[in-house]
Amino acid sequence: MAGWRRPLKILRWKIYRCRYLLCLLTSQVAILGLDFYLSAAISLQPYYWVPVVLSILFVSPRQVFLLSALAFAFTVLAGFYWGYFLSADYLSVVLSTIVVSTISVLISIRIQRSIKVQKNLEERYRLLAENASDIVIFAQPDHCIRWVSPSLQSVLDWGLEDWIGSRVASFIHSQDRFILETLYAKAIFPEENTTKHEQSIRIRHKNGDYRWFSIRVAAVKDEAGQPIGFVKGFRDIHDQVRSQQALREERAQLRAVMDSLIDPHVLLTAIWDDKGNIVDFRYTDANPAACLYNQMTREQLIGKTLLEILPAHKASGLLDHYIQTMQSFEPLILNDYAYPHDIYNEERRFDIRAVRVDNALSYTWRDVTDRYQAAQQLAESKERCQQLAQRWEFAMGAGDIAIYEADLRTQTAFYSPGLLKQLGYQEGDWSDRLDEWWQRLHPEDILLIEQNLKVNFTDQSQPNYTTEYRIQHRDGSYRWILDRGKVMSYDDEGRPLSVMGVNVDITSQKYTEQELSRQAKTDELTGLINRREAIARIQALCALDRRHGKEFAVLFCDLDCFKDVNDHFGHLAGDTVLQVVARRIKLAIRSNDFAARIGGDEFLVVLQGVHSLKNAVVIAEKLRYVVAQPISTDAGCVAQTMTIGVTLIQPAETIDTLIARADAAMYQGKQSGRDRVIPFA
Repeated sequence: MAGWRRPLKILRWKIYRCRYLLCLLTSQVAILGLDFYLSAAISLQPYYWVPVVLSILFVSPRQVFLLSALAFAFTVLAGFYWGYFLSADYLSVVLSTIVVSTISVLISIRIQRSIKVQKNLEERYRLLAENASDIVIFAQPDHCIRWVSPSLQSVLDWGLEDWIGSRVASFIHSQDRFILETLYAKAIFPEENTTKHEQSIRIRHKNGDYRWFSIRVAAVKDEAGQPIGFVKGFRDIHDQVRSQQALREERAQLRAVMDSLIDPHVLLTAIWDDKGNIVDFRYTDANPAACLYNQMTREQLIGKTLLEILPAHKASGLLDHYIQTMQSFEPLILNDYAYPHDIYNEERRFDIRAVRVDNALSYTWRDVTDRYQAAQQLAESKERCQQLAQRWEFAMGAGDIAIYEADLRTQTAFYSPGLLKQLGYQEGDWSDRLDEWWQRLHPEDILLIEQNLKVNFTDQSQPNYTTEYRIQHRDGSYRWILDRGKVMSYDDEGRPLSVMGVNVDITSQKYTEQELSRQAKTDELTGLINRREAIARIQALCALDRRHGKEFAVLFCDLDCFKDVNDHFGHLAGDTVLQVVARRIKLAIRSNDFAARIGGDEFLVVLQGVHSLKNAVVIAEKLRYVVAQPISTDAGCVAQTMTIGVTLIQPAETIDTLIARADAAMYQGKQSGRDRVIPFA
């Protein structure tokens, strides 16, 4: 029985495929039988070719030919049967049958070819849609999805059954659905010379996330111009959109960095003449510091030429320096450059840095006139010391040095005109009351002065005293005074009765000392403290009692492959990387912690009040993460990583041992592949 099933199944399939042919054959036989049944006066021979004509709509050309041959055979058979085989009417019927059959076969061949071409086109379009990376959807006028290309599963991970029968809008981000409605309207009523419309929307992935796609909608219309469906094409542009967003964010970050710079920075585009020579530059960008320095708004500055705003650039030679930088591609570095500033109408001193960027010059400067003048003053200090003796008499007369005498019994004092001049007062502005002097002292210095005078006044073996303090100027600021005095008389109980002294204004020297002290403790490039200051602070921490909560950790940080940055991007970019790394470290630690640059690309971070090595490692991981973020430089974006060794101070441990342990942990991290935090217990 099983052996007969397959042949029977094949037979049933063939009969089903030939059902139209069988019907037409049956009709022909029925017409022939009816013709034989009726009388000779009623001839049905013209109707033999009716099934032939009908067959061109249902069967193949070969089957039409078969029906035509059968109709011809029936016509001949009917002629013999009724005996009018050679009559004129019969011959005309035969001839008509032959013509109709021939025309039917030809029409069937043409229809079959047209159907075949249409099927081939449909198959090609189907294969194109199914194998394209884009998602193609066909939806009815009510926007219900009826077909979707298989690429849906590979792009969005949805199954075809998840979409078919649903509406596209249910998978679109709620904020983008109005775009889809707009595309439908434009597809139905297209603008002139426009048949397709494209927009960017977000489509929900099966995992719940949304991805960006470019959608294009075309309306399928009937002969009356009414829409019978919509074809929608979705092209995945998620990575492109994300890249554009990242680029916009990076540009915004770069703009924020440039705007936050204290130093002025501008971008100058070269202006070339017909001979290919640079004749001027045009402002195309400027940060707020540059606008402020040039006393112009950004709108006023952008678009102006350099010589239009600062014509002295040509006579001073600065323009030639810029042109040389553009031609040689070498960075421009000028220090203490004297320039007769056009806006300030005086000679100013500048540190200038410029590099070529495409057809433009990235240019920054720093006004170091005050620094230059301070350096000049320091250089002249030796000469002033040598002439101090000669100037003393002149200073006394000019009032640069103030002399005072105080009567401690009456709490009154005498001041020379020099004191009033030092502090900007006129005669009559300051009474002889001693408490008025106390009222003008800086609040932070009063206690120190009281303690100093108490020690010197009670010790008659050292009647001379020297103290420094701040006293208020008439303009509200404070001036540093060097006060050198002597107790002139005592009462019988050893209490001072009168004192006499000299006041010298040392404000400029104090500021110079503070600046020199800061420079001695600070790394010039990064602004962090240097190695010497870091060691001093660690020694101070080691001297404290290590009570609960007073432990501290040392993080030895070393940048990975920093030499490659200098070799590939240049030392200027390397300096930028060091500055950004230092700034990120400083922002990431607490106010009571401190960071230092102890070598070329080595940093030391001290964390106070950590409770365990694990706690210190967590902070170190945070530092490693923030440093690893991309760093923008003039030479390109740098991805810099850092290896950190972490350790806690041990009892009775020297500083060298402490740092060596942290260094050893860092070295272990280098050996393990870099960009990691290694604790050392």
